[in-house]
Amino acid sequence: MRLPGYRRKTVKGIDYARVTINGREHLLGRFDSEESRKKYAQLIAEYLSSKRDPTFGVGPELSLTQVGIDYSKWSRKEYSGGGDWLNIKPIMKLVIDLCGHLPAKDFGAEQFIEIRDAIIASTDNTRQTVNKKMKRVLHFTKWAVARGKIPPENLTAMQCVGHLKLGRTTLEEAPATEPVDPKLVEATQKFMTPVLRDMVWIQRLTGCRPGEVVRLTPSMIDRSSDPWVCELERHKRAYLGKRRVLYLGPRAQQILMPYLLRPHDKPLFSPAESEEQRLASKEEARTTPASCGNRRGTNKTRRPKKTPGDHYTTGTYARAIQYACKRGQLQHWCPNQLRHYRATEIRKEHGLEAAQVILGHSRADVTQIYAQRDDRLAMDVAQKYG
Repeated sequence: MRLPGYRRKTVKGIDYARVTINGREHLLGRFDSEESRKKYAQLIAEYLSSKRDPTFGVGPELSLTQVGIDYSKWSRKEYSGGGDWLNIKPIMKLVIDLCGHLPAKDFGAEQFIEIRDAIIASTDNTRQTVNKKMKRVLHFTKWAVARGKIPPENLTAMQCVGHLKLGRTTLEEAPATEPVDPKLVEATQKFMTPVLRDMVWIQRLTGCRPGEVVRLTPSMIDRSSDPWVCELERHKRAYLGKRRVLYLGPRAQQILMPYLLRPHDKPLFSPAESEEQRLASKEEARTTPASCGNRRGTNKTRRPKKTPGDHYTTGTYARAIQYACKRGQLQHWCPNQLRHYRATEIRKEHGLEAAQVILGHSRADVTQIYAQRDDRLAMDVAQKYG
Protein backbone atom coordinates (compact mmCIF):
# COMPACT_ATOMS: atom_id res chain seq x y z
CA MET A 1 0.00 0.00 0.00
CA ARG A 2 1.28 3.44 -0.87
CA LEU A 3 2.63 5.60 1.99
CA PRO A 4 1.20 9.08 2.70
CA GLY A 5 3.23 11.59 0.72
CA TYR A 6 5.41 14.51 1.79
CA ARG A 7 3.63 17.53 0.31
CA ARG A 8 3.70 21.30 0.20
CA LYS A 9 1.16 23.68 1.78
CA THR A 10 1.39 27.46 1.32
CA VAL A 11 0.04 29.65 4.12
CA LYS A 12 0.27 33.43 3.71
CA GLY A 13 3.11 33.10 1.23
CA ILE A 14 5.12 30.65 3.39
CA ASP A 15 5.67 27.06 2.20
CA TYR A 16 5.10 24.38 4.85
CA ALA A 17 5.57 20.62 4.61
CA ARG A 18 2.58 18.45 5.38
CA VAL A 19 1.45 14.85 5.39
CA THR A 20 -2.12 13.55 5.61
CA ILE A 21 -2.72 10.32 7.54
CA ASN A 22 -6.22 8.88 8.04
CA GLY A 23 -7.72 12.15 6.85
CA ARG A 24 -5.84 14.28 9.37
CA GLU A 25 -3.26 16.80 8.20
CA HIS A 26 0.05 17.11 10.06
CA LEU A 27 2.23 20.20 9.52
CA LEU A 28 5.94 19.40 9.69
CA GLY A 29 7.68 22.79 9.40
CA ARG A 30 9.21 24.70 6.51
CA PHE A 31 8.98 22.80 3.24
CA ASP A 32 12.10 20.87 2.16
CA SER A 33 13.95 21.65 5.41
CA GLU A 34 16.00 19.00 7.16
CA GLU A 35 13.82 19.28 10.27
CA SER A 36 10.60 18.69 8.32
CA ARG A 37 12.12 15.66 6.56
CA LYS A 38 13.08 14.13 9.92
CA LYS A 39 9.59 14.75 11.33
CA TYR A 40 8.05 13.18 8.25
CA ALA A 41 10.24 10.09 8.59
CA GLN A 42 9.44 9.80 12.31
CA LEU A 43 5.68 10.14 11.74
CA ILE A 44 5.69 7.54 8.97
CA ALA A 45 7.71 5.16 11.16
CA GLU A 46 5.17 5.54 13.98
CA TYR A 47 2.33 5.00 11.50
CA LEU A 48 3.91 1.80 10.17
CA SER A 49 4.65 0.55 13.69
CA SER A 50 0.94 0.89 14.44
CA LYS A 51 0.34 -1.49 11.50
CA ARG A 52 -1.48 1.28 9.64
CA ASP A 53 -4.06 1.57 12.39
CA PRO A 54 -7.08 3.48 10.94
CA THR A 55 -7.34 5.43 14.22
CA PHE A 56 -3.67 6.59 14.10
CA GLY A 57 -3.43 10.37 14.48
CA VAL A 58 -7.20 10.74 14.66
CA GLY A 59 -8.55 12.91 17.43
CA PRO A 60 -8.53 16.56 18.45
CA GLU A 61 -4.97 17.84 18.95
CA LEU A 62 -4.81 21.60 19.26
CA SER A 63 -2.12 23.17 17.08
CA LEU A 64 -0.07 26.16 18.15
CA THR A 65 -1.33 27.97 15.04
CA GLN A 66 -4.91 27.83 16.32
CA VAL A 67 -3.85 28.95 19.82
CA GLY A 68 -1.91 31.84 18.28
CA ILE A 69 -4.92 32.89 16.20
CA ASP A 70 -7.17 32.77 19.26
CA TYR A 71 -4.71 34.87 21.27
CA SER A 72 -4.37 37.39 18.44
CA LYS A 73 -8.15 37.84 18.30
CA TRP A 74 -8.31 38.26 22.08
CA SER A 75 -5.41 40.73 22.27
CA ARG A 76 -6.71 42.80 19.37
CA LYS A 77 -9.97 43.28 21.25
CA GLU A 78 -8.31 43.67 24.65
CA TYR A 79 -5.73 46.26 23.53
CA SER A 80 -7.70 48.00 20.79
CA GLY A 81 -7.41 51.37 22.55
CA GLY A 82 -3.61 51.45 22.62
CA GLY A 83 -0.51 50.56 20.71
CA ASP A 84 0.07 47.17 22.40
CA TRP A 85 -1.74 45.28 19.65
CA LEU A 86 0.60 46.73 17.01
CA ASN A 87 3.55 45.32 18.98
CA ILE A 88 1.91 41.95 19.61
CA LYS A 89 0.91 41.34 15.98
CA PRO A 90 4.43 40.84 14.49
CA ILE A 91 5.50 38.67 17.43
CA MET A 92 2.54 36.33 16.98
CA LYS A 93 3.24 36.12 13.25
CA LEU A 94 6.79 35.02 14.03
CA VAL A 95 5.61 32.47 16.62
CA ILE A 96 3.16 30.94 14.13
CA ASP A 97 5.67 30.98 11.26
CA LEU A 98 8.35 29.19 13.29
CA CYS A 99 6.33 26.91 15.53
CA GLY A 100 2.78 26.87 14.18
CA HIS A 101 3.17 23.31 12.90
CA LEU A 102 3.65 21.99 16.45
CA PRO A 103 0.92 20.75 18.76
CA ALA A 104 0.29 23.41 21.39
CA LYS A 105 1.33 20.99 24.15
CA ASP A 106 4.85 20.81 22.67
CA PHE A 107 5.49 24.57 22.76
CA GLY A 108 8.18 24.97 25.40
CA ALA A 109 11.64 26.28 26.30
CA GLU A 110 13.32 24.91 23.15
CA GLN A 111 10.92 26.83 20.92
CA PHE A 112 11.23 29.91 23.16
CA ILE A 113 15.00 29.97 22.53
CA GLU A 114 14.45 29.35 18.81
CA ILE A 115 12.14 32.38 18.58
CA ARG A 116 14.62 34.53 20.52
CA ASP A 117 17.46 33.52 18.20
CA ALA A 118 15.29 34.39 15.18
CA ILE A 119 14.57 37.85 16.62
CA ILE A 120 18.25 38.46 17.31
CA ALA A 121 19.19 37.43 13.76
CA SER A 122 16.36 39.32 12.01
CA THR A 123 17.28 42.98 12.53
CA ASP A 124 19.59 45.23 14.53
CA ASN A 125 17.69 44.77 17.77
CA THR A 126 19.09 45.97 21.07
CA ARG A 127 19.21 43.78 24.16
CA GLN A 128 16.28 45.64 25.70
CA THR A 129 14.17 45.28 22.53
CA VAL A 130 14.74 41.52 22.38
CA ASN A 131 13.78 41.16 26.06
CA LYS A 132 10.58 43.16 25.51
CA LYS A 133 9.58 41.00 22.56
CA MET A 134 10.24 37.81 24.51
CA LYS A 135 8.06 39.11 27.37
CA ARG A 136 5.22 39.20 24.86
CA VAL A 137 5.90 35.55 23.99
CA LEU A 138 5.74 34.73 27.71
CA HIS A 139 2.46 36.66 28.01
CA PHE A 140 1.01 34.63 25.13
CA THR A 141 2.10 31.39 26.82
CA LYS A 142 0.68 32.49 30.17
CA TRP A 143 -2.63 33.32 28.48
CA ALA A 144 -2.70 29.86 26.84
CA VAL A 145 -1.82 28.09 30.11
CA ALA A 146 -4.66 29.87 31.91
CA ARG A 147 -7.07 28.49 29.30
CA GLY A 148 -5.73 24.94 29.38
CA LYS A 149 -4.20 25.09 25.91
CA ILE A 150 -0.52 24.69 26.97
CA PRO A 151 0.77 22.67 29.96
CA PRO A 152 1.84 24.83 32.94
CA GLU A 153 5.27 23.18 33.13
CA ASN A 154 6.07 24.56 29.67
CA LEU A 155 5.63 28.11 30.95
CA THR A 156 7.84 27.35 33.96
CA ALA A 157 10.56 26.02 31.64
CA MET A 158 10.41 29.19 29.52
CA GLN A 159 10.70 31.41 32.58
CA CYS A 160 13.81 29.47 33.60
CA VAL A 161 15.48 30.53 30.34
CA GLY A 162 15.59 34.07 31.71
CA HIS A 163 16.24 37.33 29.90
CA LEU A 164 19.37 38.58 28.17
CA LYS A 165 21.62 40.17 30.79
CA LEU A 166 23.82 43.22 30.50
CA GLY A 167 27.38 42.32 29.52
CA ARG A 168 26.50 38.71 28.67
CA THR A 169 25.40 39.18 25.09
CA THR A 170 26.87 40.69 21.96
CA LEU A 171 23.77 42.82 21.37
CA GLU A 172 24.09 46.57 21.73
CA GLU A 173 22.44 48.50 24.54
CA ALA A 174 19.54 50.82 23.77
CA PRO A 175 20.36 54.47 24.43
CA ALA A 176 18.56 55.93 27.42
CA THR A 177 15.61 58.17 26.60
CA GLU A 178 16.75 61.70 27.36
CA PRO A 179 14.52 64.72 28.01
CA VAL A 180 14.06 66.70 24.83
CA ASP A 181 15.75 70.09 24.64
CA PRO A 182 13.02 72.78 24.95
CA LYS A 183 14.85 74.90 22.36
CA LEU A 184 14.55 72.02 19.88
CA VAL A 185 10.83 71.70 20.64
CA GLU A 186 10.27 75.43 20.05
CA ALA A 187 12.21 75.29 16.79
CA THR A 188 10.16 72.30 15.61
CA GLN A 189 6.84 73.94 16.52
CA LYS A 190 7.43 76.54 13.84
CA PHE A 191 6.86 73.80 11.28
CA MET A 192 3.75 72.33 12.93
CA THR A 193 0.09 73.02 12.35
CA PRO A 194 -1.74 74.82 15.20
CA VAL A 195 -3.46 71.58 16.27
CA LEU A 196 -0.21 69.66 16.52
CA ARG A 197 1.49 72.58 18.23
CA ASP A 198 -1.23 72.67 20.89
CA MET A 199 -0.92 68.91 21.46
CA VAL A 200 2.79 69.28 22.08
CA TRP A 201 2.20 72.15 24.49
CA ILE A 202 -0.40 70.20 26.48
CA GLN A 203 1.93 67.22 26.79
CA ARG A 204 4.81 69.50 27.71
CA LEU A 205 2.78 71.28 30.42
CA THR A 206 1.10 68.22 31.95
CA GLY A 207 3.71 65.50 31.49
CA CYS A 208 1.07 63.12 30.16
CA ARG A 209 1.80 60.13 27.94
CA PRO A 210 1.38 60.38 24.14
CA GLY A 211 -1.48 57.88 24.37
CA GLU A 212 -3.23 60.11 26.90
CA VAL A 213 -3.07 63.38 24.98
CA VAL A 214 -4.52 61.78 21.83
CA ARG A 215 -7.57 60.50 23.80
CA LEU A 216 -8.56 63.74 25.54
CA THR A 217 -12.22 64.70 25.13
CA PRO A 218 -14.22 67.64 26.55
CA SER A 219 -16.21 65.30 28.82
CA MET A 220 -13.06 64.37 30.75
CA ILE A 221 -12.34 67.93 31.87
CA ASP A 222 -13.93 69.25 35.06
CA ARG A 223 -13.82 73.05 35.00
CA SER A 224 -15.55 73.55 38.37
CA SER A 225 -12.21 73.94 40.18
CA ASP A 226 -8.99 75.78 39.55
CA PRO A 227 -6.83 74.25 38.22
CA TRP A 228 -9.06 72.18 35.99
CA VAL A 229 -9.10 68.45 36.69
CA CYS A 230 -9.04 65.95 33.84
CA GLU A 231 -9.67 62.32 34.76
CA LEU A 232 -8.79 59.95 31.95
CA GLU A 233 -11.22 57.16 31.26
CA ARG A 234 -8.70 54.95 29.48
CA HIS A 235 -5.01 54.84 30.25
CA LYS A 236 -2.05 52.50 30.64
CA ARG A 237 -2.90 51.30 34.18
CA ALA A 238 -6.70 51.42 34.01
CA TYR A 239 -6.95 47.62 34.05
CA LEU A 240 -5.34 47.63 37.52
CA GLY A 241 -8.03 49.94 38.86
CA LYS A 242 -5.63 52.92 39.01
CA ARG A 243 -6.83 56.49 38.49
CA ARG A 244 -5.07 58.86 36.13
CA VAL A 245 -5.67 62.55 36.68
CA LEU A 246 -4.19 65.53 34.84
CA TYR A 247 -4.19 68.98 36.40
CA LEU A 248 -4.58 71.82 33.92
CA GLY A 249 -3.25 75.21 34.99
CA PRO A 250 -3.82 78.62 33.39
CA ARG A 251 -1.56 78.07 30.37
CA ALA A 252 -3.11 74.70 29.57
CA GLN A 253 -6.61 76.14 30.06
CA GLN A 254 -5.93 78.91 27.58
CA ILE A 255 -4.74 76.39 24.97
CA LEU A 256 -7.69 74.02 25.46
CA MET A 257 -10.49 76.61 25.63
CA PRO A 258 -11.22 76.70 21.84
CA TYR A 259 -11.33 72.89 21.68
CA LEU A 260 -13.97 72.52 24.39
CA LEU A 261 -16.71 73.58 21.95
CA ARG A 262 -16.56 70.14 20.32
CA PRO A 263 -19.10 67.36 21.09
CA HIS A 264 -18.38 66.07 24.58
CA ASP A 265 -17.27 62.60 23.43
CA LYS A 266 -15.11 63.69 20.46
CA PRO A 267 -11.30 63.89 20.70
CA LEU A 268 -10.00 67.40 21.27
CA PHE A 269 -7.28 67.09 18.65
CA SER A 270 -8.24 66.01 15.14
CA PRO A 271 -5.77 65.04 12.36
CA ALA A 272 -8.41 66.00 9.80
CA GLU A 273 -8.47 69.54 11.20
CA SER A 274 -4.67 69.58 11.28
CA GLU A 275 -4.52 68.58 7.61
CA GLU A 276 -7.05 71.30 6.75
CA GLN A 277 -4.83 73.85 8.49
CA ARG A 278 -1.79 72.61 6.57
CA LEU A 279 -3.56 72.90 3.21
CA ALA A 280 -4.93 76.34 4.09
CA SER A 281 -1.42 77.50 5.01
CA LYS A 282 -0.03 76.26 1.70
CA GLU A 283 -2.84 77.92 -0.22
CA GLU A 284 -2.24 81.21 1.57
CA ALA A 285 1.48 81.05 0.77
CA ARG A 286 1.09 80.23 -2.93
CA THR A 287 2.37 82.78 -5.42
CA THR A 288 0.81 81.25 -8.55
CA PRO A 289 -2.53 82.85 -9.47
CA ALA A 290 -5.60 80.78 -8.60
CA SER A 291 -6.42 80.47 -12.31
CA CYS A 292 -3.08 78.74 -13.00
CA GLY A 293 -1.58 75.48 -11.82
CA ASN A 294 -3.29 72.93 -9.57
CA ARG A 295 -6.32 73.94 -7.58
CA ARG A 296 -6.58 72.83 -3.98
CA GLY A 297 -7.36 69.12 -3.70
CA THR A 298 -6.68 68.31 -7.38
CA ASN A 299 -3.02 67.22 -7.17
CA LYS A 300 -3.32 63.51 -7.89
CA THR A 301 0.38 62.77 -7.38
CA ARG A 302 0.30 63.90 -3.74
CA ARG A 303 -3.09 62.44 -2.85
CA PRO A 304 -2.76 60.38 0.36
CA LYS A 305 -3.80 56.72 0.43
CA LYS A 306 -5.93 57.36 3.52
CA THR A 307 -7.87 60.43 4.47
CA PRO A 308 -7.15 61.77 7.98
CA GLY A 309 -9.60 60.65 10.67
CA ASP A 310 -11.08 62.48 13.63
CA HIS A 311 -8.51 61.31 16.18
CA TYR A 312 -4.78 60.69 16.42
CA THR A 313 -3.07 57.47 17.44
CA THR A 314 0.27 57.39 19.21
CA GLY A 315 1.82 56.35 15.90
CA THR A 316 0.32 59.13 13.77
CA TYR A 317 1.12 61.68 16.49
CA ALA A 318 4.78 60.62 16.53
CA ARG A 319 4.99 60.63 12.72
CA ALA A 320 3.50 64.13 12.56
CA ILE A 321 6.27 65.38 14.87
CA GLN A 322 8.91 63.59 12.79
CA TYR A 323 7.48 65.21 9.65
CA ALA A 324 7.81 68.65 11.26
CA CYS A 325 11.42 67.86 12.25
CA LYS A 326 12.15 66.79 8.68
CA ARG A 327 10.60 69.96 7.25
CA GLY A 328 12.76 72.09 9.50
CA GLN A 329 15.85 69.89 8.96
CA LEU A 330 16.04 69.44 12.72
CA GLN A 331 17.09 66.57 14.93
CA HIS A 332 14.29 64.04 15.34
CA TRP A 333 12.67 63.59 18.74
CA CYS A 334 9.72 61.56 19.98
CA PRO A 335 6.64 62.60 22.03
CA ASN A 336 7.64 60.57 25.09
CA GLN A 337 10.71 62.78 25.50
CA LEU A 338 8.32 65.61 26.44
CA ARG A 339 7.21 63.51 29.41
CA HIS A 340 10.84 62.99 30.44
CA TYR A 341 11.48 66.72 30.12
CA ARG A 342 8.48 67.65 32.30
CA ALA A 343 9.37 65.04 34.93
CA THR A 344 12.96 66.28 35.16
CA GLU A 345 11.81 69.90 35.39
CA ILE A 346 9.33 69.18 38.21
CA ARG A 347 11.80 67.02 40.15
CA LYS A 348 14.39 69.76 39.98
CA GLU A 349 12.03 72.45 41.29
CA HIS A 350 9.65 70.53 43.57
CA GLY A 351 11.22 67.17 44.36
CA LEU A 352 10.68 63.54 43.42
CA GLU A 353 7.28 63.17 45.11
CA ALA A 354 5.78 66.02 43.06
CA ALA A 355 7.10 64.46 39.86
CA GLN A 356 5.63 61.11 40.90
CA VAL A 357 2.16 62.62 41.39
CA ILE A 358 2.21 64.56 38.11
CA LEU A 359 3.34 61.53 36.10
CA GLY A 360 0.81 59.25 37.79
CA HIS A 361 3.29 56.64 39.03
CA SER A 362 2.51 54.34 41.94
CA ARG A 363 6.18 53.99 42.89
CA ALA A 364 8.93 56.56 43.08
CA ASP A 365 11.52 54.21 41.56
CA VAL A 366 9.55 54.28 38.28
CA THR A 367 9.53 58.08 38.34
CA GLN A 368 13.32 58.12 38.61
CA ILE A 369 13.52 56.48 35.18
CA TYR A 370 11.76 59.52 33.70
CA ALA A 371 13.09 62.30 35.90
CA GLN A 372 16.83 62.80 35.69
CA ARG A 373 18.61 63.42 38.96
CA ASP A 374 20.00 66.87 39.60
CA ASP A 375 23.61 66.25 40.68
CA ARG A 376 24.20 69.83 41.75
CA LEU A 377 22.87 69.10 45.26
CA ALA A 378 25.39 66.29 45.72
CA MET A 379 28.13 68.55 44.38
CA ASP A 380 27.22 71.31 46.85
CA VAL A 381 27.26 68.82 49.75
CA ALA A 382 30.62 67.46 48.65
CA GLN A 383 32.00 70.98 48.32
CA LYS A 384 30.85 71.86 51.84
CA TYR A 385 31.51 68.64 53.78
CA GLY A 386 33.88 66.64 51.61
